[in-house]
Amino acid sequence: MTSNQSQEVMVDYTSTDLQIIRMIQRGKDIDMGLPRWARRSNPLVKRELGTAWRTMLPEFGFLRQAFIIQTILIALTLPFPFLIELALPTVTAAIILLP
Repeated sequence: MTSNQSQEVMVDYTSTDLQIIRMIQRGKDIDMGLPRWARRSNPLVKRELGTAWRTMLPEFGFLRQAFIIQTILIALTLPFPFLIELALPTVTAAIILLP
């Protein structure tokens, strides 16, 4: 492996590490907006949440976009009954599978 290739690999690992650090920081920011007794670092909250206390919250921007796209899809298929029969189960399954 040449030095250029090894530097490229290092950049990939570094960018991944930065993404992980940003996710962790975002989780801390979410906790800072809560009262001290409601934060995930509180021992009582940790005990109640169990192993799920490290779970990251879903990104609402993506969920909002998915909802809008699915709403538009259903609205476009309303004039065509045969298309709504195909689209509605897909949209319903997507909603059920949301975390």
